[in-house]
Amino acid sequence: AVAGRQAVICPMPSPGGWPLLGRTPVGVLDLHGDPLTAYLPGDTFRFVPITPDEWDDHAGTPLAACHG
Repeated sequence: AVAGRQAVICPMPSPGGWPLLGRTPVGVLDLHGDPLTAYLPGDTFRFVPITPDEWDDHAGTPLAACHG
């Protein structure tokens, strides 16, 4: 989601009120992991369009397992 010069990755659906840029099937939060996320403030992301079949293929894949 983005608001002005700020952006945020929401690890689960929530009523944030910020304009959303998109969704991902990739798991961006691991409540049992240490650390909880595979990213830090200031990291960059590249989002690419995928097909419904690709969505199913990536559903639940941990972000740490993704390569860009």
